[in-house]
Amino acid sequence: MKKINCKILTAQEVGDFLKLPLSTVYALTKRGVLRGIKLGKHWRYIEAEIHDHLLGIPNGNGHGNGNGNGHGNGNGEVVI
Repeated sequence: MKKINCKILTAQEVGDFLKLPLSTVYALTKRGVLRGIKLGKHWRYIEAEIHDHLLGIPNGNGHGNGNGNGHGNGNGEVVI
């Protein structure tokens, strides 16, 4: 089994990091803008994927973010 080193964040931690209300984190997750993992009734997020999203690095879920075919505006800004 391959060991994965990554920090897992709660929805509240993502909201605190992004300075967003918890309801917005859930809404962005539902729309596919943020990629989360649902464990039972709780959402978890991989910290590196949140950072990649802010930097406009595609996360492989078909939504893209900042690369001209997703949520970026072509000026290096990520539009949420």
